[in-house]
Amino acid sequence: MNKQSHEEGELLIQPMYYHSPNVNEAYSVPNQYYFGRDFIVCPITTKLDEISQTSKFSGWLPDGVWYDYFTGRKYKGDRSLAFYRGIEEIPVLVKRGSIIPLTNLNDFSNSVGNPDKMIINIYRGRDNTFMLWEDDGISDEPKKEDWAYTNFELSESDNVFRIGQTKGNIKSVPISRDFQLRFYGTDKKNMTINKNSSPIVCEQRYDTSKNCLIVEISDKKLNDELIIEINPFEEVENNIQKDVHEYLNKAQIEYDKKLQILKILEHNTPENVISSLHALNLNTNVIGTLVEILTAW
Repeated sequence: MNKQSHEEGELLIQPMYYHSPNVNEAYSVPNQYYFGRDFIVCPITTKLDEISQTSKFSGWLPDGVWYDYFTGRKYKGDRSLAFYRGIEEIPVLVKRGSIIPLTNLNDFSNSVGNPDKMIINIYRGRDNTFMLWEDDGISDEPKKEDWAYTNFELSESDNVFRIGQTKGNIKSVPISRDFQLRFYGTDKKNMTINKNSSPIVCEQRYDTSKNCLIVEISDKKLNDELIIEINPFEEVENNIQKDVHEYLNKAQIEYDKKLQILKILEHNTPENVISSLHALNLNTNVIGTLVEILTAW
């Protein structure tokens, strides 16, 4: 993003109407913004409600499918909706198909050099590519030949995720890297990983709370090509029961009311649950938080 912003003058932070100039709702959320091309950020500036332990942000999502960056919850777009978050949280949405490279800070370091351990978040369901550009971090105006670049490709039509060879000025990047790949919105089935056309064994585990398959790949050299054979894409539903339980643990309401809510949730469709919640005379933000969970997807 920084390279594109510097060379093409594209702003890192953009108002919603930059991408949807003909949609009225895009003008109704002045505090909501794009961060780069793939993130939507909804800053919450209202006071925390002590009973619900949440604050509200009235937002709007463009057409498409969006994932909460922190929880993995999936949202339908093309609508206005209210987000409710605790004091330590903020709604950050990532578009389906996004490929997000991050430094792996499990072993914290103050280094500003190009990392030898990376996390790649992959939000399944749409073909996409991402080119990672890296320079030496010293040159004021890097020339084209000063950059190292690595291509990442998600192809749902071919059921593969590729990490290409690192090319260009490879002096500026580590000679090998460890990758943690996080596939969001996918099922529990393990994937097949090939390095330079030969299968390799990697640790794979599933985070049920985020519908995320995690693949650990060690020692990718600069000239290695990785091809991960991903399972055919199928929609994975949000874990409504889990999200409701986690929220009710934080809400400052009577225990009996929590039991009533869980009982209603267990025996009704989301539509019937919403009408039943209103009958309990709950705090407005408590109802709003539960409605967000129930109607996100």
